[in-house]
Amino acid sequence: MKIIKKELKFYSKYYFKIIDIINSAGGNARIVGGAVRDALLQTLPSDIDIATKLKPAELIVLFEKHGLKSIPTGIKFGTITVVYYNESFQITTLRSDISCDGRHAQVEYTDDYEEDAKRRDFTINALSYCPVTQEIYDYFGGIDDLENQRVIFIGDANERISEDYLRILRFYRFTCNYANAVDEVGAEACFNHKEMLTQLSKERIKSEMDKILIQKNSPPIISAMNNTQILNIIFPQAKYDTLIHQEIIKIANFYDYYDYTNIIYALIFKDTNIDIQNLTDLKFSKKDARDILKLIKVTNLNENYIGLSLRKIWLEEIDFVQYFIIIAAINGKREEVYQTYLDLKDFDKPIFPVNGDDLKYLGHVGEEIGIFLNRLRKIWIERNFKISKEELIKIAHDDLL
Repeated sequence: MKIIKKELKFYSKYYFKIIDIINSAGGNARIVGGAVRDALLQTLPSDIDIATKLKPAELIVLFEKHGLKSIPTGIKFGTITVVYYNESFQITTLRSDISCDGRHAQVEYTDDYEEDAKRRDFTINALSYCPVTQEIYDYFGGIDDLENQRVIFIGDANERISEDYLRILRFYRFTCNYANAVDEVGAEACFNHKEMLTQLSKERIKSEMDKILIQKNSPPIISAMNNTQILNIIFPQAKYDTLIHQEIIKIANFYDYYDYTNIIYALIFKDTNIDIQNLTDLKFSKKDARDILKLIKVTNLNENYIGLSLRKIWLEEIDFVQYFIIIAAINGKREEVYQTYLDLKDFDKPIFPVNGDDLKYLGHVGEEIGIFLNRLRKIWIERNFKISKEELIKIAHDDLL
């Protein structure tokens, strides 16, 4: 174990107040996990987790004495949440694992920080920090791994994964975020246990994949998951193209468009027979499933009608940029697509000037009204929305002669 004297800064006004309350009862509180890791990297932590030797029941009584309400957010795991001036703090009693089955763990409370650290997944997530003494406790070389951009399992990688199969996906997510390469030992352990991913809920899998795909450096990670067959375990119909994935992110950044997760999912599923039921079974929302299927559809556009298709998409879709991105990446028409984007992005979307009553007045009836409306609408889009209602009506009239 290393103890490093260093003051860490946290994006929180009140964490020290919570630490002080816990320590007033001899709780020996420390900040643990991701908050310490992110403070060392000087990045914004999502939340601040605090560990203590005090039991949940003791913490609840303690905070009540200080006028603060505790929420039993994970009481069976020894975790409560305290809200102080709109800041939330998760406070967990130190634990050690008794048994694990890959999905659930039986734990017992301890007062030993090293025992608590052993049950974590990666060395960079096992750090703890005492803000009173300004000391970082590093039991497994996490600081060195963080500095050298490595994501390494604590101890035996196969054992860590057998304790919780979600760690397979977490390994790739944290590698995406913090490492410059995939650790071979960790990857081999993930491969050894890949079939166990079928035991996880689809919600947990989808959540982890979303967090990976939103990262700009996700292509080599998804490629590694594909090469080890992990991608096909979690998405059985998946097919994957690293180069197009890289191109999508490059083009999306060029458009200042950063919510490209559904575009990547469309790439993964584009050469499959996936349908909306398959996607909702994988826990995509119905909206996202529909968006992904529409994105897949535009990957098969006729190259001779790219301009027309782009204008039609712009007219009909609120979030038209994602379609432009996937078309540019797959069809290779980056300049044409971008020029169309520049022509249209600040343009007010016009309203098609002809309706069914106009065609009825001319003598069109029944199904032919819809057919003619579609034909006129296509002409209107082809002419960049600049043909007048009168000209369109004349075309419809001449068709009757």
